[in-house]
Amino acid sequence: GALPFNISRNGINQVWLALRRYGTVSIILMAGTEGVGLAVAFVYGQESFGRYKAIFDLCTKLWFLTSIFPLILYPRLKAMSISAEWADKLKSALSKSLYIYLGVALVGSVVAPTVLGKAFPALNFSGYLFPAVLFGVALYGHSRFGLEILQVHSSTKVLVIIAFGFSITMLSVFWVLSALPLDLAVGVAWILAGVGFSI
Repeated sequence: GALPFNISRNGINQVWLALRRYGTVSIILMAGTEGVGLAVAFVYGQESFGRYKAIFDLCTKLWFLTSIFPLILYPRLKAMSISAEWADKLKSALSKSLYIYLGVALVGSVVAPTVLGKAFPALNFSGYLFPAVLFGVALYGHSRFGLEILQVHSSTKVLVIIAFGFSITMLSVFWVLSALPLDLAVGVAWILAGVGFSI
């Protein structure tokens, strides 16, 4: 029978396919970001996990930018076919995204330990963990923005491969370095995974 609100079955199918596609990519990425937290708890114990999780939660406040940028640019890029103009606009958008994320991370790594250190003394902002995770999270946020834009004209296979690459790099680097102190193992894992994801 007819569907209410003039919604076509084809439209519903397109929405369902998009949700499956984006949901698959998000789950794979979450395996990396959340998986390393579980690994921290397993290797370093609950106390270290609590410190990492608190810092991680603070750093991921940056990701609100990832939600804003695509809402602004996606409709414009979607309306354009793949062309030199599309490529130029994409390159410009990604460059601005990278500068904004790294700029915020740089300011945050300098200012936040002084400000947040007084509010959360137990988190020990004097180590490498906060700035390393912050820069890794910034690169991840920039890459997620790029991934959102690439979804306009990229295949699901390409997006899944990129997401797998991030999560495998994150978890593999952590396990290789897990004999080192927490700050180095997690920090290097976040930075290398973030750099690889953003390339």
